[in-house]
Amino acid sequence: MAAVLGSDVATPPPARSAELRLRIDDGLRLALGDAPEAMRPLCGEALGVTDVAGAPVRGGGKRLRPLLCLQVCDALGGDPNLALLPALALECIHAFSLVHDDIADGDRERRGRPSLWARAGTGPALNAGDALMALGLGLAWRASPWAAALIHSATLSMIEGQHLDMTAEGAIAASVAEWEQLATRKTGALFAAASAAGAATARDGDDGVVESFWRLGERLGLAFQARDDILGVWGDPTQTGKPVGGDLARRKASLPVAAALDAGVPGFAAALAEPSSSVETLLALLDAAGARERAMEVELGHRRAVEALLAELVPRGDGGAALRSLVEAMWGRRS
Repeated sequence: MAAVLGSDVATPPPARSAELRLRIDDGLRLALGDAPEAMRPLCGEALGVTDVAGAPVRGGGKRLRPLLCLQVCDALGGDPNLALLPALALECIHAFSLVHDDIADGDRERRGRPSLWARAGTGPALNAGDALMALGLGLAWRASPWAAALIHSATLSMIEGQHLDMTAEGAIAASVAEWEQLATRKTGALFAAASAAGAATARDGDDGVVESFWRLGERLGLAFQARDDILGVWGDPTQTGKPVGGDLARRKASLPVAAALDAGVPGFAAALAEPSSSVETLLALLDAAGARERAMEVELGHRRAVEALLAELVPRGDGGAALRSLVEAMWGRRS
């Protein structure tokens, strides 16, 4: 697998990220060979490296978690070749979670295309998701005991978060603090494992560095989920592919809802609990609670924590600049 990666040369941050992304896609295609043959087209479709007929494609997903893993390793002076296996493992685990999440939420589209279950059926999609999880954990064990432990722990935490998220709909996180506990599991865990696995690859045996980069990834995941929740309520449908207020219609546990409940705006909790309450009614109550402003404050707080940790932990240089560029690109996303 390491043969997918060539030796690094000094390149500008955007070019560096683009190069690493190509390596990730090539690595995923190779890793797909370990999936059961009958399921490779479905797994490849979920990973965004083939279509359901097995023909190669490009452009499937942002690759944020594997990029984070590789770029943390690079920023700390490690060899990104050695971080490729945990990076690929994380993308497989992430893809598994999206396949199952789409089924649970009934979402028929993913990245502007039919979701896997809508295209292939629920049963085959469930099986493909299971295969991707097994493939990811296998890649993690091939990487190192450190990577395996980090990714296995994060996978369990992410699954717990997804379960709590589904069961929270209708019993929504009642405060920002409760939302942060949920988001740490649902989203923060895989970002934390990506960051920590990159650090573990570069600084094998330095528990303190690994723990610090776990915290960095966790905060990054919280900021990412905060932005996702804001877009889920007020995002431009042409950018997000979702209707305005879509998360409200599903009564999904989200940061804006937690912020409004925290604010104690009269009538919001009752309207939320009433199935007949329209999205327009709930949006008006969110506005009255100042929920958008509060959610943006929470996002900014986590962003500032990430920036402080980057300043403390990441050396200056090409690798550090590329890592900072990746994080900055996440702040500006609209979908």
